[in-house]
Amino acid sequence: MSMGSCDINALKLMKKGSVPGMDMAGTVMKCSTGMWKEGDRVCGMLLGGLSSTIVDKKMLDRYGMQGSCATYCRTQCDMICKVPETMPFEEACCMPCCMMMSFQAFNLKTWPYSNKSHEPILVLGAGTSLGLMTCQLGSMMGYKIMAVCEMTEMADVMSFGAEKTFDCNDPQIVEKIMKATQNALTMAMDCSSTDSSLAIAAKCMGSSGGTICCFPLMMMSAGGKTEELMTMDDDSKMETMMEKTMGINMHNIKIVRKLPTTMFGFDAEMMGCMFKPMPDETKHAHAFLKTFSTWMAEGKMKVLPSQMAQNQGMKNLILCMEECKSGGSKMMCKRLVCAMGETGPSV
Repeated sequence: MSMGSCDINALKLMKKGSVPGMDMAGTVMKCSTGMWKEGDRVCGMLLGGLSSTIVDKKMLDRYGMQGSCATYCRTQCDMICKVPETMPFEEACCMPCCMMMSFQAFNLKTWPYSNKSHEPILVLGAGTSLGLMTCQLGSMMGYKIMAVCEMTEMADVMSFGAEKTFDCNDPQIVEKIMKATQNALTMAMDCSSTDSSLAIAAKCMGSSGGTICCFPLMMMSAGGKTEELMTMDDDSKMETMMEKTMGINMHNIKIVRKLPTTMFGFDAEMMGCMFKPMPDETKHAHAFLKTFSTWMAEGKMKVLPSQMAQNQGMKNLILCMEECKSGGSKMMCKRLVCAMGETGPSV
């Protein structure tokens, strides 16, 4: 399994009995539907600390959904995908969570999807693990990726598919982005989800407006006005608050918050906000996972930066999590890999 900033933030939501961890790779032990056979190599996203947000606990018990910090995991058979024999589990376990969160954020109406008009899309926090994967997925679908990151992250961001990068500390960043997008930007993915990055995204929107997608799991550690924004029980209230407290014109600009629970078909409540399941989103996620598996087999997926934890195995899990937590901002940019068993977790 691997962990990063999303996993650490999700710990704040956990209740007694919850198992953390959102990324896993391992071998199948048993599948009740026959979709997988014993010994199949698979990877997938689990809900980890987000299991505490599920409203219907009977649904949670039915699927046995918990996290990847375990020797054995249980999940929905159509929410995992095949790992090629040539890919080590240490690499495979670094991708599912960020890939699925990124896929969800694009809010596609169908899959497969190709953006034939090569529309520009702004990715903020592009140097984070989630940001890198969003750049990669967007580029593979045909979007023109405009990426905001630190100067030291620009080479990595470009290698994951960004067409142009912008220094997040540049005081003229808004003007430069608007010039590069010809005042026609209609979509932004805010993988930092701080009040400053949300403000940049809103100011860069074209004259016809657009949509900004942000991630509650990232907002939890952002501080500032962001934590207050996160508690708004409706996306439209976030837009109103940004207009009032930040002085930003939000006319025709829509903010959308995405939580992975909806892809699994669960109702969830997080910080007073309700997240309803979306059947179409779940259907597209199932189809996308098959494509994701093909991409891995064809060597098209660039693996996220990672490092092996100093402390391995279940007995050192707490030390591994402390290592991830103490990494601070560095762990936003890479995954920390930890083996729960000799051959990885079983599913």
